[in-house]
Amino acid sequence: MAASRASRGAIVLTLSLLLGGLATVFVAPPARAGTAIVFQDGFEDGVLGPRWNASDSDPASGLDYWGVSSFRSNAGTYSAWSAQVGTQSDTGQNNTAVQQYDDDMQADLSIDLRVNGFASLTLSFVYYTKAESGGGDWIQAWYEANGTQTIIFTTTGTARWDNASVAVPNDVERLIIRFHSDTANHGFEGAYVDDVVLTGVENSPPASSVSPLPAYTNAMPDPIPYATADGANESGVAYVQLWYRNGTSGGFTQYVRPSNPLGRWYPWASPTIPFDTSFAQGDGYYEFYTVAFDNASNVEAPPSVADANTTIDTTSPVLTLTAPSDGAWLNASSATVTWQGSDALSGIDRYETSLDGGAYSSTGTATSAQFSGLSDGPHRVAVRAHDVAGNVATATVDFGVDTTGPSPTISSPSGNDVFLVGNVTFEWTAQDAGSGVDHYEVWLDGGTHTNTTGTNLTLDPVPNGAHTFYVIAFDRVGNRGETSVTFRVDVAPPVTTPSWLWVLILIVILTFVALLVMWWKRRRDEEEAAEGEPAPEDAPPAPETDETAGESPPDTTEHGP
Repeated sequence: MAASRASRGAIVLTLSLLLGGLATVFVAPPARAGTAIVFQDGFEDGVLGPRWNASDSDPASGLDYWGVSSFRSNAGTYSAWSAQVGTQSDTGQNNTAVQQYDDDMQADLSIDLRVNGFASLTLSFVYYTKAESGGGDWIQAWYEANGTQTIIFTTTGTARWDNASVAVPNDVERLIIRFHSDTANHGFEGAYVDDVVLTGVENSPPASSVSPLPAYTNAMPDPIPYATADGANESGVAYVQLWYRNGTSGGFTQYVRPSNPLGRWYPWASPTIPFDTSFAQGDGYYEFYTVAFDNASNVEAPPSVADANTTIDTTSPVLTLTAPSDGAWLNASSATVTWQGSDALSGIDRYETSLDGGAYSSTGTATSAQFSGLSDGPHRVAVRAHDVAGNVATATVDFGVDTTGPSPTISSPSGNDVFLVGNVTFEWTAQDAGSGVDHYEVWLDGGTHTNTTGTNLTLDPVPNGAHTFYVIAFDRVGNRGETSVTFRVDVAPPVTTPSWLWVLILIVILTFVALLVMWWKRRRDEEEAAEGEPAPEDAPPAPETDETAGESPPDTTEHGP
């Protein structure tokens, strides 16, 4: 296998120089005969390749085999030596210790071949032989066909590297390089061979084709499978070229990419060609065919129609969720999710939905899905759109379900409170675990309802008597919760004085003032009269009257100056 790949590599290098410019619209190169390397080995791997077989058909002095040696080489580091494996029959030493072959050797280095597809086969190699002069020690080349071995080369050697080139018939089944030694005088190195090459001429072009492709694909790069063939026992396919066009008309273009500027794809490396639309004409419909080159430089003629076609679509569908809106709250335990989707190239294949991270289920090509039995709280629905090529787009919507009304409470007044004034302030709050409180509706008794987002209200005056204050709390989706409180207002009426009483009071006051004035004037008159007419000394005291009662008697005592 290593030798085969090396031979292909040599042809590839030659073809690279000859065909490097073929990266434009295809013009079929003419088929032509050429010389191919059927097999070659320079033994530079340091071991015999797997196609070689080493044997010794004369065991009289023990078995001695060909192997790879670094003792001598024509070019490079290694060559094949006829006695690399084995021991000296007289001393028991390894042959490599003394670098000598042994007696009684018929060491064969052979390779099986099937090359009847070629003409003009030539075996060439270089050899170095240092053996007994004039004896029975020599190196030969044989071929075997139909079970019969035929000698095509023999020499005893001249202790230098020489070239050998011999014709081989195309019915050869086996090539043999044989070293033979007689029963004595083995104190020599023996034979070395290097740079073994078998070439042949064949003029049959190979064949290839792109294998069937899916109608749509999203692979990038898209592995384009292909098959190749060459005639039985011919040179074999060296590489193929891939040709494409974007659409159904126009010329084809050879596919190349920066990592493969010559556009050569080797069947032994991979059965597919990585077609990347970024090095072509982007997504779209493509047609393909291949052209094969064999190791003898024969070229396949291009087909009259493309081998295969496919639509390459690497773009995901466009997907938009239309309802419910993201973050919305619903007041029902079921929800309908709707969406829109499109795909410009391969088209929509199907949609899938998932609720709250659960498994996806297909809706076919329907653009809505119903979800029922939803619990109160947040939910997420994911929608996936698949196009025919296998691309997927995903969109999600988050919404909430709230079927429970708020829970309002009135903190003031408390139930059955009694107010002695007519000014009353009401305070309340509400809790809602779902969508949240939106607003309140409040009213007193059968009065006017008031919508508010606040949580307090003052009414003045509130009339005496029993009253009920009502609060309804509404959440964002319309659910409602109601509460009320009953209280009393008991304000004492003001004390009013009748008008007649005020008149009576005024008369009393005026009468009292009049009597006081009259008394004062009389008293003054009496005092003035008493000062002007003194009473006699022996006259009896005047009797007390109501006006004089309580008065002090006049002072009659004489006072000095």
